[in-house]
Amino acid sequence: MRLPTDLYLAGAAAWLPPAVSAKQVAANGGYSEEELTANGIVCAPEGTDSPPEMAARAAATALSRSPGVTSEDIALVLHAHSHHQGQAFWSPASYVAREIGVTGAVAVNIGQMSNSGMAALELALPYLAARPGAAALVTAADRFRAPSFDRWSADLGIVYGDGAAALVVSGGGGFAKVLSMRTRTDPSLERLHRGNVPFTDHAGAEPVNVRRTKVEYVTEVGLPSIIERSTAGVMSVVSGALADAGLGMDQMAVVVLPNLGRHVLAAQYLQHLELTPERTLMDWTAHTGHLGGGDQLAAVARLVETKRVSAGQHVLLVGAGGGFSWSAAVVEVLEVPDWPEQTAMPELPADV
Repeated sequence: MRLPTDLYLAGAAAWLPPAVSAKQVAANGGYSEEELTANGIVCAPEGTDSPPEMAARAAATALSRSPGVTSEDIALVLHAHSHHQGQAFWSPASYVAREIGVTGAVAVNIGQMSNSGMAALELALPYLAARPGAAALVTAADRFRAPSFDRWSADLGIVYGDGAAALVVSGGGGFAKVLSMRTRTDPSLERLHRGNVPFTDHAGAEPVNVRRTKVEYVTEVGLPSIIERSTAGVMSVVSGALADAGLGMDQMAVVVLPNLGRHVLAAQYLQHLELTPERTLMDWTAHTGHLGGGDQLAAVARLVETKRVSAGQHVLLVGAGGGFSWSAAVVEVLEVPDWPEQTAMPELPADV
């Protein structure tokens, strides 16, 4: 999708709690030494606040970083998530809107799992294109807390981190321009996160165990089939977004990938996209783990805060989530605001 009108990223922010050392968790028996080496994850943020509370903090900062945009200009609030939001039978998107003083916006929750942040961004774009002068707030937040979710062992090749991120999207200007965006879905892969387990009457009956569901599905259909479909999804959205923007992969200054373990990233992304880790944010994401639907949103804030990009450069954002869906967006950096660093890598004890 090449956008029919100019739309911009006006502000971005992330809020991450203190992190726990992966080596320390492994030393205490909560994480295998084999996965510690294969994943390359140094630590993972572990918070005590609910996801909507963290999202509201990130949203307030992102809004304060958006010149010319006030809460009255926000016409749409999209809150992305993949896990429990602190309450049952409740709307966290409405909570975020209320907390930052947005009263006239449509507030909607987006539950597209790990691709929910990117899905929310894509939904915001045509909404704003039809409403000149309006702005949208996209937030993503998750907390993966035991016993319902063991961040270290619930999944294969992924360590989950707590945190929130936010983007303000506007038709009136910003620090970056969204040039294109593509999304593709393949529901034949939805059983990767369901397996053969029967449906239940309520959430939380059993701890989340993605290892089991993936093994069940892989055993039934074979790993080559899954890899083929996954690769096709990634390549389709990346090539499509680049073509819509009229640019090539070699023109991307940074490629933002999902915050997965090093081995998974190499096999599923670096190899097929012909990327080196230096062109990504893998050095930083090894300290955040997978932030649910917030990986790409948080990365945008990180790129600006650390001056990793400069005016005139292009960035490719790539997301993927259970269901299955993939998204890619190309943005052009117009300027690099002087924002204080709020996405710093945590300081860990020297003995770990």
